[in-house]
Amino acid sequence: MRGIVLLLAAAVPALLPGNAAAVPFTDAFQDLLVELNARDEALPATGLTPAQRKQKAALAKAFRALASDSQDVAGDLRTAGRMIKALGAGFPGDATLEGLHAGMLDDLEALVREGRDELEATLDLIEEGKPKIKAADALVEANGALLLVDGAATAPLRAKALSRAQGFVGKGFAAAAKGAPTGDGTGSSMAATIRGLPWFATSDFGTAVGGIATVSEAGGLRSLLVRGRRILPKTGTPQGDPPLPGKSSTLDLTIDAVTANIAAGTYAVGNVSFFGTAATFTEEDEDGTLHIAVAESGTVVLQTLDINLGSVTVSGTFSLTLRDGETGNTFTIVSGTFVAQGLPRTTE
Repeated sequence: MRGIVLLLAAAVPALLPGNAAAVPFTDAFQDLLVELNARDEALPATGLTPAQRKQKAALAKAFRALASDSQDVAGDLRTAGRMIKALGAGFPGDATLEGLHAGMLDDLEALVREGRDELEATLDLIEEGKPKIKAADALVEANGALLLVDGAATAPLRAKALSRAQGFVGKGFAAAAKGAPTGDGTGSSMAATIRGLPWFATSDFGTAVGGIATVSEAGGLRSLLVRGRRILPKTGTPQGDPPLPGKSSTLDLTIDAVTANIAAGTYAVGNVSFFGTAATFTEEDEDGTLHIAVAESGTVVLQTLDINLGSVTVSGTFSLTLRDGETGNTFTIVSGTFVAQGLPRTTE
């Protein structure tokens, strides 16, 4: 899911006067915050009129709303709703703020609809059963809520309908995660929660999990790459037609030994104790645009390791914090698991 950009940390104190530095999950608030900061600075320190006192109180409530932690789009929508309500009391009928509210909700709506589209594509990848039925039901409810968004006459009603739609999108992904494929047909698998949403490697359009291992002449593991790839069906495929590959994402986990051989154990991201551990998450949009994020911290736990004559089999877990190279914001990958059966091996 794209469009997720944190406010620059250096700008937060200016935009949130007197409040703890907290940042939203998206950049949808930035234009509104610039305006609110300017209005707050323009109010006199003393001698406020009754109208100005209302405005000061409304601004304080809006800043407090933004100071609440937000970890996802649903959190930002709750924040937006609280800010819109607070500002309506202090600045009723303010055309400038109404326009900024509309722009903020436009940005958030785009992410809700993107999530809705990705949920629909995910349904084609999961196994038949109750999880898929529940995910499909949530998609129907999300579509209904988005119809209310289209008909919303005011910003508060629109924010409420968007929150409802995002709630059903989240329920759909939670159900879909329970129906995720358990492997790629070779016994290999990779799954995780990325940006709060379930992710799993899929083999519908090719190999789901692969990689390569480098083994020394003495038989020790010197280098390991495990790669998982998810490919969603292309959006807009006519019903009944075989799906074509669309948006894809790839997660690479690598461990390189400097001196001692790689063995079962925990490896911290970076160059630690003569081992180099890294992770990269790459997303490719349907138009070919690439988005690359690199792990800044976290661990890869190698639980099992089996070096055979012509291949290597490994399994483990991982938990990571990555920074998006395009936007500069960070996000987490948690609850990661992998099984890589029969990786090809080379000799060092």
